[in-house]
Amino acid sequence: MQKEQHAQEESRQVQASKKTETKPETSFKCSNCGTTHGANDRFCPECGMRLGGNTCSHCGAATQPEWEICPGCGGNLCVGSCSFCGGTMTPSDAFCPECGNPRAGIVCGNCNTLNFRSFCRKCNSPLNGAAEEALALARNDPKVQKAVAIARELEELDEILAVLAEQEEEPPVLPEITHENQELQTLYKGLLDAFRGREMPIPTVEAPEPESPAEPPKPKPKFSIEIATKEEAMQKYKEKMVEMQQALSDMLPDAGLTPQMQRDFYCARKVEVRRPGRVYWECTAYGCLHDSPGECSKPWKGGVWKYVPDEDIEITYGGPS
Repeated sequence: MQKEQHAQEESRQVQASKKTETKPETSFKCSNCGTTHGANDRFCPECGMRLGGNTCSHCGAATQPEWEICPGCGGNLCVGSCSFCGGTMTPSDAFCPECGNPRAGIVCGNCNTLNFRSFCRKCNSPLNGAAEEALALARNDPKVQKAVAIARELEELDEILAVLAEQEEEPPVLPEITHENQELQTLYKGLLDAFRGREMPIPTVEAPEPESPAEPPKPKPKFSIEIATKEEAMQKYKEKMVEMQQALSDMLPDAGLTPQMQRDFYCARKVEVRRPGRVYWECTAYGCLHDSPGECSKPWKGGVWKYVPDEDIEITYGGPS
């Protein structure tokens, strides 16, 4: 009897404990600053970032917690820090207290793109004082000057290849028939007709029209690189392409620079090549090609400038293999 009462009492206590037991509240962490917040919070109580999933607060595109910028609109995803210099910002700061750049970003005057970096993510134009300072240092950098010189050589080699290819396509020049030869040709035709039993016409040869002055030959373009054949030019192009990539790889920032300063360092050293290729930023994060380091959503992982030849070089001239 006592055993039955004991079992009933134990069962009653278990049931009672289940009724009074409360489910522990599930905790969430902000993807931007890591602060714990409640399930019903719409904004982080610490940094003010919009919650409810990894989405861009500017355009609503899906993002990842470790991204700095939205790949859709380029908006800054790190609300608690300045996207220009990395300084700490509070949700109420409209401008960075350290560098003075606006939280709302800067519109590029060249291509009208909204940016949250010192250089435009589309056309790489400088947007603030930090960018201008980085450009001034880059212009005096011997490594940059070497890369620019190689870029000009690549452009000249492209012109040489075009001239040599045009010369190969020119038709052979046929000798002109003189007036005396025209008379002999007419007389021979008449004799041949008479031999075949036809009436031999009296040969008439129209007087030659006065010759128009011949057009002067086009002056051959002068190049600083002495090359005679297309094969020689193509080989020289391959060599310069290797030199160009090495020159771009040699442009490394000091290890003590912040990620933001390193990004400005690389942006200031983008070497413009008009042809026969382009220079792209190959990011370490994904191995993608960007117009500038500012386009990558994980710019702190770094990357390298890469020279990419145009496809028509390979098609037209049997380009680099």
